[in-house]
Amino acid sequence: MTESNDQNTTPFSLLAHELLVDVLALTHPRSTVPATSTVTRCIAQENTHLVRSWAHHIIFHASQWSEVEDKLHFGAEAGFFEYDPAARQLVSRLSTWLKTRLPNRSNHLAPTTQVQSSEPVLTAAYVDWLFSIHGPIHRDLGRNPTPWQAQLDTLCGLLHSEDGEDDYPFSHPDRLKPLPHRRWQLAPDAFQLSMYFARAGHIGLLQQSLRHLLKLLPDLALAEMPMSRWSQLMLDNRQHVRTTINLLIDTSADAALAFPVFLCFVGALDWSLPAIQAVASVFPDAALRFTSWLNTCDGAFRGIFDMLGAVIEPDRALSLLDWMYANGLEKRQVDVDPDDPRQAPFMALSAGNARVFGALLTRFDVPFVWPQIADTI
Repeated sequence: MTESNDQNTTPFSLLAHELLVDVLALTHPRSTVPATSTVTRCIAQENTHLVRSWAHHIIFHASQWSEVEDKLHFGAEAGFFEYDPAARQLVSRLSTWLKTRLPNRSNHLAPTTQVQSSEPVLTAAYVDWLFSIHGPIHRDLGRNPTPWQAQLDTLCGLLHSEDGEDDYPFSHPDRLKPLPHRRWQLAPDAFQLSMYFARAGHIGLLQQSLRHLLKLLPDLALAEMPMSRWSQLMLDNRQHVRTTINLLIDTSADAALAFPVFLCFVGALDWSLPAIQAVASVFPDAALRFTSWLNTCDGAFRGIFDMLGAVIEPDRALSLLDWMYANGLEKRQVDVDPDDPRQAPFMALSAGNARVFGALLTRFDVPFVWPQIADTI
């Protein structure tokens, strides 16, 4: 070997590409990985096949997720199974990986600013490929003749008792097992991607995934399923959210909703107007259908206000409420009920921040209550 060749020889140049993929799969999915060497940078920029292989291995086959999956299986989900049995969520390799990239407990809300640039794996190009005619989600749709509603019904039905007995985590362990698939599927993966993008604040990717999903499933805008089905696709471990879902399923006869309406509800639980507007941009009638549902479901609105305590920016609360009222949410003017947060002067009492309290008091409560007081003077 010549001296010049010796100088140009690097460890990466001696490593077969097959081994390099295995090495990259051991790394955490961070945007700094491509900057570790010129080889990884070139791979990340030019070799889309290797990038997709790395992403697939990270999500579905990396060994570090087995331990996390076991904790979700026997830990968090088992607890929710016992205390909020109707609010259980599907556990899979994908949902496990997505949940590790989200806030895990209460007092964490979705970002309201675009954070797409911080997502190194689920990039816009990767999402386009997933739903493309050559991508795995589109191919799964072609392979599986079962209608998507029936697929979801079968998957989600695995968590429900058919014998009418009470549900307990250790008396029904089979219904806590993670889903076994190790490749992309239309159901539940494509739907959980949208849930993730909404909760993670990836507004552009949320719109992008919903457009792709609507193109694949033209009836998605209007097809309704019970809340107990949609809620199992959520990626949310917050106790207030789980309790709200559990109560809605138990007390509202498990109302049937369209997927866009439920996604708007997911965004409202995070007080994320950008997420709701992203849904409405793809499904134009989603806004009116969402507020119409809230007008008939007090429990859903109370659940949204249960999360108001985590809001620390007044504009975040005011903008969402202004949008909902502008899109058909009703204001009750008589028979003020202290348990109904839609009715002033009790709206501000749901706030957990002094600035938010003052903003709600000034914008909604005082203008409503003053005319009633003036009539008595």
